[in-house]
Amino acid sequence: MQYSDELRQPGDSRARDRSVSVTAQELDRVASALAEQFALLYEVSPSDPYAIFGGGMLTFAFRGGFTALDEHRLATGRAKDVREFRERFLRGVAEELNEVVEAIVPAVRVSFFFAGFDTAAGTTNCFFVLDPAADSERAQREAILAWSDQVRRSARGLRARTRHARDATLRIARSFPAPRR
Repeated sequence: MQYSDELRQPGDSRARDRSVSVTAQELDRVASALAEQFALLYEVSPSDPYAIFGGGMLTFAFRGGFTALDEHRLATGRAKDVREFRERFLRGVAEELNEVVEAIVPAVRVSFFFAGFDTAAGTTNCFFVLDPAADSERAQREAILAWSDQVRRSARGLRARTRHARDATLRIARSFPAPRR
């Protein structure tokens, strides 16, 4: 198994693959955030979480993180059940895990996710294939944010300019008798 330090050239603070860069700080943040997300979703905290990056793939791995039922199944020789359940569970929460990675590593999107559980080592591995976010997607996002800011400013200005007219209209409407039913 390669660790993040082995994937970078000496003195290089970034691992760079497929036009995607991931800093050591981002790897640490991803590992921490994904461990917290797993604990939130599975209700058990994993041990020794870490993240590595190479070949355009970010790998998040950890030990443990077993519920009491998982531990019972492992102790009674039913590791295959634990593996199947954990892998199914991770596929079910893949979207949430992908969002964590995309939020921490700027300008990437997760194009594919898969997970595996090594029953012999008791290690869970999550693999995220990263692609650079298309420049057009990024530009669209920035344009939409700028447009929404402009709309909010315009709406505030319009409300302020028309307040007097709205108040006058409301006073006039209240001066008429209520309609009969």
